[in-house]
Amino acid sequence: MDKISEKIKAARIAKGVTIEEVAEATLLSVNIIKDIEDGAFERFVGDELYVKMYLKKIARYLEIDVMIIMQLREKLKRLI
Repeated sequence: MDKISEKIKAARIAKGVTIEEVAEATLLSVNIIKDIEDGAFERFVGDELYVKMYLKKIARYLEIDVMIIMQLREKLKRLI
């Protein structure tokens, strides 16, 4: 699992919310959030702009520093 996925999942668990609650608050599907937490970024090939938006929405809701997530995302971009 990549660091983005680990950080998001750990923040969600620490906040005590379910994937469904994150989905409801961010207006993203449960499947998108599961894919992100599972590190299944290969499913988003060609949709990098959407992934950036997804990560920002999730980071804001979970109160994670968005800049850290975007820096990790830049490293991830080289993998997908």
